[in-house]
Amino acid sequence: GTLNIFPTPRTRCTMTTSYMYSFVRHPMYFALLLFCIGYCIEEITLFRAVSCAGLLLTLDIKRRYEEQLLIERFPDYLNYMAKTKAIIPYIY
Repeated sequence: GTLNIFPTPRTRCTMTTSYMYSFVRHPMYFALLLFCIGYCIEEITLFRAVSCAGLLLTLDIKRRYEEQLLIERFPDYLNYMAKTKAIIPYIY
């Protein structure tokens, strides 16, 4: 598959729950947050901290919208949500 920045599921997509998806439902969002946290730790400033918090908020809003679409598309997605954290493995 190719990268898709839009949260709408593609026409011929399938639900994946293995590999990295067994730890977190949105591994790409997690990777972005790891990068942002590294950026903040490299030089701690108010701007960087606010930017990281803003990114987390934006990703969480996008995640909620995307998951509503996935629930409609894949009835088993609710069970997957119950077993797997959203963005940060073992935490959130």
